[in-house]
This record gives sequence, structure tokens and C-alpha cells, in this order.
Amino acid sequence: MSEAVEEFVVRPMRALYPPPQHLRNDDSLLAEALGTYHRVLAGFDRATLAKGWDRVVAEHQFWVWPNPGFIVEACRQCAPPPAAANESQMRRQQALALADAYTARFMKTTHLAKLAQVKGWGPPLAEYVREAAWVQAQIIVGVKDIGFATLLIPKERRFRPADECFAAYRETIAGPVERGRIRVTVPPARIREWAAAVRGDPDIPDQHRRG
Repeated sequence: MSEAVEEFVVRPMRALYPPPQHLRNDDSLLAEALGTYHRVLAGFDRATLAKGWDRVVAEHQFWVWPNPGFIVEACRQCAPPPAAANESQMRRQQALALADAYTARFMKTTHLAKLAQVKGWGPPLAEYVREAAWVQAQIIVGVKDIGFATLLIPKERRFRPADECFAAYRETIAGPVERGRIRVTVPPARIREWAAAVRGDPDIPDQHRRG
């Protein structure tokens, strides 16, 4: 049996709660049940068991032993991230948060976004801003294998190799990225394209193009 499971879960559980009714008068079933607690919790370290048990006590609402699955789930929630969720994954999550925050702010505060919502091409604008912000955020936080959407490349250039397209696009965002900032500029040709797809809107003034 695991000494850590006994110390941080089983012993305090037995001190605080009575066993379920069907176990109280059968020592063999009681021992088998306790063995199950030890077995399913054996993979957690001492700190996780301690934190998990505190969470169980805080959330458990019955004066009887919590079932093993409930304790396992509490321990999973308290466990440190696995080694496989390494720095690369953490960087991607950080980039995703930056891109989402920028896109939300752009679509809420810029004149271009407000105009797009009125004119009916808000969704393609939001998609473009989101993809552009995502690329910039990945570069800023140091993601190695950068995801890149072809919609950021002008149609006439999409026949070129992907690495060449990305290099060309990266040059256009070099300034803001070097300063650690996301700055999406929407090409006028894209705005005209979206407007025409709706109902042939006129060109958009220059002051609406940046966020």
C-alpha cells in the first residue's frame, strides 16, 4: 500500500467520515474497498494527494466516504501539468491568449470593425484579424513551428512556396513584432473584396485600415 495515500487520504477520510453502510459490518469488504482507494490513487505524488484531499473536503456534501472516482478527479485537477505539456505547448497557449485578446479588442474598438458590422462584412474581417494576430503572437512569444493561414497572402502570390509566402508576410509585420506588439493592418484590396461580396461598397478611407 502507498504510504502517501494512507497519510494524505485514507487516514483523514476515516477520521472525518464513516464508511458506506454496506461496508460497516464486513471487515473483508472494508479492506477490499480501502485497497481500491490505494490502488487508484497510487499514481499521484504527496503534494497532489494533499491538495486533492483538501479540495474533496471543501466540496464533498455527504457524511460518508467520498467515492474513489471523486477523489481521483480532485487530484487530477490539482496535479502539476505533465512534462509532455512542455514549453512549446505553453508558448502556443500564451500566443493564443494574446491573439484572442487583440482580436476581441480590435473588433470592439476600431472604426473599421464598426463599419464592417454595419456593412455586413464583419465575419471575414474578424477572421483575417484573428489569423494575422495569431501569426504575430506566435513570433512574439517564440513559438518554433508557426501556424500560418494562406488567407493572409494576396491571391496573386499564393502559387509561390509556403516558406517564401511566409517570409514575405513576415517582412510586413517586422516593426511591431520586434517591439513585442501585435499590430494588424488590413490590406485595402481585402476590404474592397469583402465589400464587393456583400453589395459593392466603395473603398474604405485610410484611417480605418489599422487597429
